[in-house]
Amino acid sequence: MATQLGGPRGGSYESVAVDNSNPGKPVFFVTEDAEDGELRRFEAAHGNGWDALHDEGTTTYLQMFRDGTFAWTDSERIGEQSAKQNYPGLEGIQYLDGKLYFMAKYNYHLFILDLKEMTYTVEKTGLKFYGEGNFDSQPDQNLFGPSRRWMYLTEDGGSTPGVYARHCCESETYYTVFQGTPRVVGRRDSWV
Repeated sequence: MATQLGGPRGGSYESVAVDNSNPGKPVFFVTEDAEDGELRRFEAAHGNGWDALHDEGTTTYLQMFRDGTFAWTDSERIGEQSAKQNYPGLEGIQYLDGKLYFMAKYNYHLFILDLKEMTYTVEKTGLKFYGEGNFDSQPDQNLFGPSRRWMYLTEDGGSTPGVYARHCCESETYYTVFQGTPRVVGRRDSWV
């Protein structure tokens, strides 16, 4: 059975995050992996876990402004335009403590939306790097660890596939957890 989240025509959806701070009205966010793939928000009319996605609710789309603020619009077209201009190629998304963290692979950005203040910050992934390794290709998924102090990011393409970490709330510094390194075995390339 299809859910309300994807809409009637579907899409190239990548990841989903849930704000369940009000279990009676969960809010779902989904990313679409396309150049103009909008960030979609579905506010369920009432809650019952994931079953809320099969019931009534309101779908809106992220619209970002240059002054560091954002809004939710009911126009999918405006959401697509905003995606193409600001956050093309959406990948991973996570919700934590009133903030939404999502990756845009085409411009190598991590966006952090403050859902209460309706403001956002953006940083280039891997720009501030500590220790060995580098994070110089397209960011993919992100996930908070059990302590919620670290956000882990994956990079599955380019020359530096691996898992990286960023302190959740205190700095924009990235660390290598592990990273593939190219080596030649016979005549074929392989990863260690």
